[in-house]
Amino acid sequence: MRYILSILGSLALVSTIAAAQASDWDDCAEERDLKLSLAGCTKVLDAGEVSGKRLATTYYYRGNVNRRLENLDQAVEDLNHSLAINPNYKHPYIDLGLVEKNRKNYEQAIAHYDRALEIDPKFAKAYYNRGNVYWFQEQYGRAVMDYDQAIDIDPDYYFPYVGRAWALYALGHDALALQNADKALELRPGDGHARNIRALVLSVLGQWQEALPELDAFIIEEHKPALVERLQTSLIEMGYFDGPVDGEYGPKTRSALEACLKERCRLLN
Repeated sequence: MRYILSILGSLALVSTIAAAQASDWDDCAEERDLKLSLAGCTKVLDAGEVSGKRLATTYYYRGNVNRRLENLDQAVEDLNHSLAINPNYKHPYIDLGLVEKNRKNYEQAIAHYDRALEIDPKFAKAYYNRGNVYWFQEQYGRAVMDYDQAIDIDPDYYFPYVGRAWALYALGHDALALQNADKALELRPGDGHARNIRALVLSVLGQWQEALPELDAFIIEEHKPALVERLQTSLIEMGYFDGPVDGEYGPKTRSALEACLKERCRLLN
């Protein structure tokens, strides 16, 4: 009888451990709560119970979370662990590319996206992200070609329409830029980033009175001092603002933006 009870107790313990591990994995795969995801992935890895592709996926998930939490060195370490286990896993290359783009190592970022496309030539996300790097390099024509590829592969992929709108706007193809901004809003109504580029396009088309409230709303909703600092810097460079660059969207910055829009200036930040 004691032997049977011992077996039952062991089975209950195993079941409890398995349930805890399953819960940790669910936490690891959680995208909305980054700290919960990080803790879950770490518990899964520390337990040492996963291997093969599941282990590669766990390292990828933790690397992705670390990147989004701006723990970039740890992110790179995790993503490289993932690729050491599964070199043909395409997703870690996207995150490695994003890390290098944020560090302004643009050629390294492109190399990561190129590798992802070697693995999967139909990987729309890789085309989109490589297009973004070309944008930062001011290679707007190449950016458009990559956004085109992403959209050809996945016509309902929202982000490349926003990217293509920006690149076409930078090239002065304003009517086409507006079409892409409108398509992005069709796919994701009310999205701030699509409204932002749409407003900038409208301003160079002479519709500054419609554009200014949209830009006001975007800047206030984003509530990012770095965004305002980039705007202030651009306005200084274009002769509409004399500082300070303080990240505050106050009356002086807004007045400078209004003056810029009235003259159909072309803001690229």
